[in-house]
Amino acid sequence: MASPSNSFFEALEANNQNVGGGQVVRAGESLLVQGLGLTTNVQEISDIVVAAHEGVPVHVHDVATVRVDHEIRRGAVTGGGQGEIVLGLGFMLMGENSHVVTRALKAKLAEVQKMVPKDVRLEVLYDRTELVDNVIRTVEENLLAGALLVIVVLFAFLGNLPRGADHGGRYSAFNVVRRYPDAAHGHLRQPAQPRCD
Repeated sequence: MASPSNSFFEALEANNQNVGGGQVVRAGESLLVQGLGLTTNVQEISDIVVAAHEGVPVHVHDVATVRVDHEIRRGAVTGGGQGEIVLGLGFMLMGENSHVVTRALKAKLAEVQKMVPKDVRLEVLYDRTELVDNVIRTVEENLLAGALLVIVVLFAFLGNLPRGADHGGRYSAFNVVRRYPDAAHGHLRQPAQPRCD
């Protein structure tokens, strides 16, 4: 046996939906038939029949109060332990330059700040360019440290640091290190060769 609450919600659902009525062919034209049953205001919801008692229909307004209320809250954002704030996100399209996009967002943010009330303050909580700059700085430091390490190792094996090759045709550590980026770059740009086994 269904509970009264289940019957109530089932009646609301059944009386608040669109249904298809197939098609009607007339004079060579096919007309689609659709029943529009979605409620659009409070009165329509109040007039939905949810049950019948001794032949008398029971409407929603007989058993409940229908009114427009606030949206169901699904979350909240806090900032700096100062209570709730409004959070906005800026999304960057694929392939765009993060520095260019961030500068444009900051310029637009400064324009919006002039339009809001004086007691409303707009602040940047997270700036992606800081992360990008830190990553680039780390990569540069690692490349420099790696280059110095390669020079030390090559010098230990080749035994000479001056430029050019000696009379025996042996290359110096400096010359090898200088040519290494060009060789690596050329290797990356070289297209794959077909292979026949």
